[in-house]
Amino acid sequence: MLTDRKWHKLLSPPTQIDSDIVKEFYANAMPDCDKKDMDDQFSYTTFVRGKTIFFDRDTINTYLGDPLTLPPPEDPTVPTHCAYGRNEEDNEWDHDKIVRDILFPGKRYKKGKGEESTTTSYANMTLEATFIFKFLAHNVWPKSHVSTTPKAVTPLIWHICKGGEVDVARIISRELKHVALSGLTHKATKLSFPWFVMGLVQNQGV
Repeated sequence: MLTDRKWHKLLSPPTQIDSDIVKEFYANAMPDCDKKDMDDQFSYTTFVRGKTIFFDRDTINTYLGDPLTLPPPEDPTVPTHCAYGRNEEDNEWDHDKIVRDILFPGKRYKKGKGEESTTTSYANMTLEATFIFKFLAHNVWPKSHVSTTPKAVTPLIWHICKGGEVDVARIISRELKHVALSGLTHKATKLSFPWFVMGLVQNQGV
């Protein structure tokens, strides 16, 4: 299911991690600006050992072996999205259907105080969905708790299970940005993707 998508590199990550390299990657990725301007000023570049490192969607897609080629955008200022990305942008998800397809009969989301705190346990998922969830939690969309997943991630699990088009490079690039910006938002975030950071910087000459 995953190898058919050409996600081989995500399934066989580097095993030697240098924590100083990872810290340097994220520290130098933070834009030098006020918090209100951080999205506009974010460049998807950083510096490691004096070398410029790129981690935009196209660079990551190339590093992964070009698993998904998207058509050029009609408007250069508006990126082309995959099928999953378009649905995510429009928030067009039928969660009743998602629950029926990836959870065992009778299982539902566990509601929290808000939408972001609504979760489900991997123990309630079908075998296929559990496999996809574990893969995502460790390699694509890292979470601090790998026994439960936020409701926001379930559409991605469902989309992959159904064989839908997913631009995994864009998701990873977005998550790298999220971790880097945590230095400005002052939210406690672990330095995710250490193995991916190592592979990416080595691929660009560090």
